[in-house]
Amino acid sequence: MKKTHLNLLVLLSFLTVPLLGQREDCTENLLRAHRLYEQGRLYEVISTLERCAADESISRPVRREILSLLQETHLFLDNDKMADSIHLKLLRLDPFFKQNTDIPEVKYLVDQYETYPIATYGVRLGIYTITRPIIEQEFLAFSELDIQDLNYKRRNDDLYGWTVHADLSFNLFKSSVEITTGIGISNIYLRRNYQLGNARLPGGEAQAPASLTFLERLRSTQLPFLLQINAVPRSEIIHSRFIPYFFVGGAPEYLIKHAAQAIGPEIDFPGDADDRSASLIGIGDQRKRFNFSLLAGAGGKFRFKRTYVSFDVRYHRLMQKVTSNSERFTNDALLNTFNYADNDFKLHSVNCSIGVGLFLFRSKRR
Repeated sequence: MKKTHLNLLVLLSFLTVPLLGQREDCTENLLRAHRLYEQGRLYEVISTLERCAADESISRPVRREILSLLQETHLFLDNDKMADSIHLKLLRLDPFFKQNTDIPEVKYLVDQYETYPIATYGVRLGIYTITRPIIEQEFLAFSELDIQDLNYKRRNDDLYGWTVHADLSFNLFKSSVEITTGIGISNIYLRRNYQLGNARLPGGEAQAPASLTFLERLRSTQLPFLLQINAVPRSEIIHSRFIPYFFVGGAPEYLIKHAAQAIGPEIDFPGDADDRSASLIGIGDQRKRFNFSLLAGAGGKFRFKRTYVSFDVRYHRLMQKVTSNSERFTNDALLNTFNYADNDFKLHSVNCSIGVGLFLFRSKRR
């Protein structure tokens, strides 16, 4: 067994040494080619570096310098076609490589090409800072119920809504316009605080003033389709550290019904004897499964070579009502224990998002 391991190590050493030697040779060849270049022996520069230029196993910094030197050499020899080909390889290897534009021929060649993002992809996390309902029609748990006040003020210990998205954008029309899509989850919380003038006491006959509060949670899967406009021309993005953008679009939404819940409902009557509370009450049956939302907003991307960090503010509005008419009065716990029946309402909210992602760049002649 030991003999087998020894033979394997010997074999690996014989395979590894030539590769290391080849990389060392390319570094030495680059140094020698620089000396030949300074001496004006341009054809010898090409013959010295040709093999290394095609070797993709050597390190990126060394290969960049090799391609850059070959490009300059071919320009000085008026081999424009070969210089073009090498320049494109150099851009594909590293579009951010700073070339020696002090040489007029190099500057002219660089100006003939543009590098721009054909796509971006990334992930984004957001917090819903404001969520409010848009009431279309009011309903009561029973006809005599008197609602004296209703507000949506958060408690200090309430959870914030959140959203998680994976985004993918493609450039359109060779312009600053992008189409953005992806998939995400939206988790919205809405606090309701009621002051009731004559809520029903346990037993259902006597009535008394009471305060009712609970936190509603709605969780949906989103498939957004957005039209995004960058405030920077596409060919300038590679030179810009900050790219502002604006967007508008929509998203089909699919409600995750088991996650739709009334969290911590409490109804307080004068005195403690008749107070009632619960931890969770499912309200999935009282909510529509499918909806469609309008999305609009603005933000910016801070670019770090191929990567970016983004920040944006998004307005989110559900275009259809959330409630199900046929199931409005079927939730016995909310109806009879907490004196609550759903209004017809839509939701609108504002969220702030941060994200990270990558640019996919492409280079071509102008």
